[in-house]
Formats: sequence, C-alpha cells, structure tokens
Amino acid sequence: MKYILAIISVSFLFVACRKDSTTIHPEIRSVVEAVYATGYIAPYDEYKVYAQQDGIITAVHKNEGDTITKGDVLCDLDNDVQNAKLAASEQSYALALLNASPASPILQELRNAMSNARTKMTDDSVNYARYSRLFAEKVISSAEYEKVSLRFTTSKKEYEMSKQRFEQTQQRLRNEMDAVKVQKITAQKDKYNVRIISDIDGMIYELYKKRGESVRKNDAIALLGSRSHIYAQLYVDENDVGKIAIGQKVAISLDSYNGKIFDAVITKIYPILQKQNQTIRVDAEFITSPPTGIVALSAEANIIIRSNPKALTIPRSYLQGKDSVIIDNNGEKVTKHIKIGAQNFDYVEVLSGIHSSTLIVKP
Repeated sequence: MKYILAIISVSFLFVACRKDSTTIHPEIRSVVEAVYATGYIAPYDEYKVYAQQDGIITAVHKNEGDTITKGDVLCDLDNDVQNAKLAASEQSYALALLNASPASPILQELRNAMSNARTKMTDDSVNYARYSRLFAEKVISSAEYEKVSLRFTTSKKEYEMSKQRFEQTQQRLRNEMDAVKVQKITAQKDKYNVRIISDIDGMIYELYKKRGESVRKNDAIALLGSRSHIYAQLYVDENDVGKIAIGQKVAISLDSYNGKIFDAVITKIYPILQKQNQTIRVDAEFITSPPTGIVALSAEANIIIRSNPKALTIPRSYLQGKDSVIIDNNGEKVTKHIKIGAQNFDYVEVLSGIHSSTLIVKP
C-alpha cells in the first residue's frame, strides 16, 4: 500500500511570465497525505453465543434483526440426560438434608445411644463415689471396690465413644449434604445452560440454528452486537503502520452508499501482525456514522497522516529522476536537487530545494 497525495484544492497560484511553454513556477496547493486501508463495518460488543450443552433446539424466540436485552432467551434446548441428572441430584439433596437435620433418624438413633450411655455412666459414677467412701472406711473389700471402679471406667469410656460417634456422624452427614448441594447446583446450572441467553443489550445479526436442529456443546448459535454503535475494522499494510497513531482522522468510503465519505477517527491499533496478509488491524470510530442495523459492509479508507494547506507542488512530469528538477538560472539550465514529500500521479510536493519564484524547466 502506498501513500496517497490527495490534492484538495488550489489555494494560490503563482503566475509569472514564462519564457516558453516548457517552464513553470511551483504552485501552492492544499494537500493531504494519507495511508490507504481496507476493511469492513462491525458492531461494538460483537460476540457469538455458543451452546453450553448438547441437545435439540425445541424453540427459537428471536429472529435476525430483533432487538434484545441482557437476559433475553434466544432459544431452548431439550436434554433428557440433564433433566435426569437434575432430578437425581434433587432427590439426593433432599435425603442428605434430612439426614443432617435435627430430625435425622440416623442421628436420633446415635443420640439415644449416647443418652443411654450417659445415664449408665451417671449411675455408675454415683455407685463409684459411694463405694469409694465405704472402701475408705474399710467396710467393703478391695475386690468389691475394684469391680465397681471398673464398671464406672467402662461406662465412662462407652459414653465418650458414643458421643464421638454422634459428633463424627453428624459432621459426615453435613459434609455429604454440602457435597450433594454442590452437585445439585451444578445440575441446575447445566439445566439452565440449555437455555441460550443473551449477555448484552443489542441486536441479533445472525442465527446459525433452527428449531428441531441438534447442537453439540460449543456450537455457535447466534451472532450478537450493538444495534446503534458501529465502527470500522480496518487493515493497514505493515510497511505503513509506523505512520498510524490514535486520534488520526479517517475518510471512509462505503460502496453500499455510492462512495459517500464518512468521517471517523482511529481509536485502537492492534499490536499483532496478521500473517496471512501482512497487515495490522486498526479500529476507527465514526464521527459521521452511516445508518446502523447493517454490518459487514466493505469499506475503503484514507487515514490522514499529514495535511498542508500551503504545500509547494510541481507537476510530476517536471521531475527529473527521483529527486531533481531543472531550473532556469538567468537563461542557464541547472539541475537542482529537491526534497520530495507526498506525491500522486499528477503532482509532487516539494519540501525544500526550490521556492515559489523558481522557474522550472520541463525535462
């Protein structure tokens, strides 16, 4: 892609008496230097909606061109496997919830066993205290005392073990309830995912599936994007990208609008080279925007990198070689080196080397 010199208008023309038809004076013109780019029109917030589950589309609630809001259901999927998983997880959670509740039959049985063990331990404790006094008073034998002491020690351990069993079982049932709850939430989410939902406010630009079609997980369902906010996605040759900067003005032409020019401005320059065509992507936001609602229109653009309302120019035919001209110096023809700026097929911008009163001879 080459730089383009757009000759906007002749601001002022230096007129002088020419010695013959092959001599001229440089002209002052308003010129614009630009980089050419091509691309297309795209909506902001553009994204594809993908299926999160396998299934069959049972209903389509929207059509191409419809306005949508965030949360709108685009279509429904039917998935018997997910329905069965959700029903099973709900039943498992209900059972786990009961088992972990105060009314749990499992916990009630352990609670009764712990209560009985505590009662026995209390009785044995009373007997142990009484026999301890009798043994101290030497009323009973050592064998009788040891028998009562062993009974108390055993019942105390049985109570502690029953209490431990209750607490461990209670914690296990709570953990099981939490695990089943997670499974239920996951199943509910999977069930919810069979509803294809919009995540933005905007418009449906394209639907890829119809009612009755089967879909697999990660199949594209629809293309969504902003209805009212569009931009130009442009591609610039890698050799020109060094001249591009955010904020530069852009003149965009759309074939669909008979070449009408729309003003825009560069808003983003992407830092990666498109290897397939050796271009860099840049985005331009419209200042004067074409009608919205239609995207993917082909666009051609001139990105304005420099403008000069009073540029010194000469016809390209008066250029000798790449960067010289022949001047008339008091009747003597002299070759003069000049510094070239922007140029097109007709004119060349002269940055230095001659001035507006220099008489140029056609080679």
